[in-house]
Amino acid sequence: MNQPLRTRHALRFAGLLAIVLLGLISIIGTGGGGGSSSHKNGDLTTFYRDADGDGFGDPAATMEAASQPQGYVVDHTDCNDNNDNIYPGALEACGDGLDNDCDGQVDEGCQPGCALVPDTGQTLCYGTNGGVLYRCPREGDLFFGQDGCYTINPPSFTKLDEDGDELVRSASKWAMVRDNVTGLIWEVKKEDGSIHEWSDLYDWYDANDVFIAQLNAEEFGGYTDWRLPTKKELIYAMNYGLVSPAIDTDYFSEKTVWSYYWSSTSSVPYPGHAWCAFVKNGTAVTIDKTTPYYVRAVRGGQNYFSLRDNGDGTVTDNYSGLMWMKTTADTNADGVVDEDDKVTWAAALDWCETAAMAGYDDWRLPTIKEMESIVDDNAVGDNGIDINFFPNTMPSNYWSSTTRVESPDYAWHVTYTGLKYGYSLKASFTYYVRAVRGGE
Repeated sequence: MNQPLRTRHALRFAGLLAIVLLGLISIIGTGGGGGSSSHKNGDLTTFYRDADGDGFGDPAATMEAASQPQGYVVDHTDCNDNNDNIYPGALEACGDGLDNDCDGQVDEGCQPGCALVPDTGQTLCYGTNGGVLYRCPREGDLFFGQDGCYTINPPSFTKLDEDGDELVRSASKWAMVRDNVTGLIWEVKKEDGSIHEWSDLYDWYDANDVFIAQLNAEEFGGYTDWRLPTKKELIYAMNYGLVSPAIDTDYFSEKTVWSYYWSSTSSVPYPGHAWCAFVKNGTAVTIDKTTPYYVRAVRGGQNYFSLRDNGDGTVTDNYSGLMWMKTTADTNADGVVDEDDKVTWAAALDWCETAAMAGYDDWRLPTIKEMESIVDDNAVGDNGIDINFFPNTMPSNYWSSTTRVESPDYAWHVTYTGLKYGYSLKASFTYYVRAVRGGE
């Protein structure tokens, strides 16, 4: 009887030992592992690389650490860690083709009139002797890169009735016209003796205090935010493929005078003067504010440019999407920009088309409207450009790619210091160059 008892005790002990061993194995296999994982998650944190320094990290670039490593952040919601202007909650920049605020959409919430620089309307191409070319040059051809070689944001208008409702293109009567590129809505002039009378003249002060005030008092079109257009808006409305007048009369009515129209833009160096656009050919000049001239009202957005230095020798306009070479072109590649870098119009076209900078090779000579797009009419002193973004701007003319249709052996140019608009013979005059790309 004693032997079976001992056997039972041994079996009981073995069973208890097995239970203990199984418990230890369970603890080691699960509890022990769980304790190790808990230690890691409890003492280490996942950080995300912030390569562009905007405070938002790349979700695909992680590091586990007990304290925050340099160049890493706890936020992992950046959708582009190579651009510090792109992060959740950033301002959506109109026209740049990027999802600036990382919400999966591009250009959402952009207001009309703040984005694109309209095409000049010039579709024919010209040589330096004034002749129209039988076709526009192609890449590698002489005179390639001129205005007519590119169509970017082509002119587009819609007729509106007195309530602001759209009309068909063939409508014979309309009260307003919408520029579908800029979003601006323009008053249409009439020959009816009303406030819209095409022949009425105003000095600059009465243009604001009488004409605009009456339009808003009458709530023309149901609106009370009519105003004088800026110089930039007047130039954007011009069609540089036309002359006498340089504006599309299919939309801007049959009553367009080939004369000066007031803008709201005063001259900084001469506050008693304001800018006018000459509708005959599209140029802009400053005129004494007491001089009587014509007026066309506008309403809509007024945002024009928001510049960003890319840190690679280029500057981007966030609204238009245009990218500019920051400095004046060193066309003779001697390391210094001076008088020797002035070139003829044809040479300016060629230099831009063959230029390579900041990883891009699609540079071109800007149109006259694109050159206007970076004019800062509030710039201090006698400048018409922000020299913080565009240093080394020379006190002379810069070529545009736009031919003066009125005399096609001339091309348009702008002087940014002592702001002036003009035109010169393509073949014999030499001027400076600043290249541009993008904008589509």
